[in-house]
Amino acid sequence: MVGRSKITGPTISDFITAGPPAAWRRLCAPKKFFAGLLIIPAFTLSAWASALEDAGAAFQRGDYVTAARIYQALADQGDANAQNSLGDLYHNGQGVPQDDARALSLYRRAAEQGQISAQTKLGPMYLNGRGTKQDYKEALKWFRRAASLGSPGAQYGLGEIYFRSLGVEQDLLEAARWYSRAAEQGHVQAQFTLAVFYQIGAGVRMNMQKAAYWFERAASQGHAEAQSEIGDMYEAGRGVPRNQVAAYKWLSLARANARNNVVRAKAATSLGRVAARMTPAQIGEAQRLAREWRATPSTVRQP
Repeated sequence: MVGRSKITGPTISDFITAGPPAAWRRLCAPKKFFAGLLIIPAFTLSAWASALEDAGAAFQRGDYVTAARIYQALADQGDANAQNSLGDLYHNGQGVPQDDARALSLYRRAAEQGQISAQTKLGPMYLNGRGTKQDYKEALKWFRRAASLGSPGAQYGLGEIYFRSLGVEQDLLEAARWYSRAAEQGHVQAQFTLAVFYQIGAGVRMNMQKAAYWFERAASQGHAEAQSEIGDMYEAGRGVPRNQVAAYKWLSLARANARNNVVRAKAATSLGRVAARMTPAQIGEAQRLAREWRATPSTVRQP
């Protein structure tokens, strides 16, 4: 069993040496992370709301210069939402020169007023050293603040910190706890990661039924690797009843949706194996289900 402050069971390297599922090996690979009261002297409340709407409308139609100009005026007056949105524009270089340091400053001003989205965004900025020096302690601080306010993105970020030993001792129990909170709120990568944890017993007791449940939740949101994994599980009857039609549907979707060549090739290989055991009628039904499938994104807003 994994201890809260010290790993007494298998380590990540143990899983790799033992030849774990491909999803676990890819999960362990190095990666980048993503990514108060206001004094309003210059605007009436109605004009303030109207200005925010105007900025949002300008952004939606792709007029980033106008959006930046309006957000800047509001941000200068202390509006946390405008500071957060202007930070996004600087971060992405939309309507203004790309400037991570400026984005970080704006996010921090908004975060210090309790703006949850800005708090969540500060985590990856400090983790990756964007606009500032890399600082795991600051990343942990802001993720914790936002996670305590219910941000699934920050909860996922805490899971990553404890899983990948980013400034803390690795703690798979703590990682699983935060991934679970984010997954329950619909965070698709947290759902996939939690499924892999259940698949191999990392930080939780191995449970193929729960692994299948979370893979399918993520697959339903369009996560290609989860689609491939749940397809394999339906083929083999692991954690779910064996169902070749369902296996074919998910594997064909994974092959079509995968952006990673390794995931696409794996799905294609599994799909060929499944198809060889199916009747033409079964293949036709599975293809119909795949054509009619539509992603069902989480309805939970994810700051």
